[in-house]
Amino acid sequence: MGILLWSSVSFSQINKATLQASGLTCALCAKSIYTNLTALDFIDSVDTDLETSSFLIVFKPGIKLDIDAIRRKVEDAGFSVSKLLLRVDQGGLAIRNDQKIRIGDNVFHFIGVKNQQSPASFEMRVIDQKFLSAKEFKKLTAGSKISCYQFSKSLPCSMPEGNEGAVGIFHVAL
Repeated sequence: MGILLWSSVSFSQINKATLQASGLTCALCAKSIYTNLTALDFIDSVDTDLETSSFLIVFKPGIKLDIDAIRRKVEDAGFSVSKLLLRVDQGGLAIRNDQKIRIGDNVFHFIGVKNQQSPASFEMRVIDQKFLSAKEFKKLTAGSKISCYQFSKSLPCSMPEGNEGAVGIFHVAL
């Protein structure tokens, strides 16, 4: 039986994200996603890179960040998220494998990471099933010993106590 570690760092900030969408074939496809994303009240700006099918998203400070809403807006435009990187400005976080950390309004469950202190600014990748291709998700979960992150098991990831009001819980890797 393992020990689950968690901590709360609500004063840190996720200020940007890089989202890569799959299925884009033209500028109108990108415009559809752009329009949907900019409708979210917590998004300050979106820059589009058509060559890589990616979007640089800047978040408004002080407003709840709803990561699932970002995914839903991409899906509402008829596409899927193939990669989502979140930029965190909070140095000195003690990050360990199978640890849950609250950052802002979300809880992040770190998977496959080495014990480390975070630098002043770092990126983490959301590795939940709806944020990856099916093939990549299967590959990442194949060797996982963490029960809520195994391909053959769909057990929900439990929210640590003391995280009332958190928007969601997401599996991430560095």
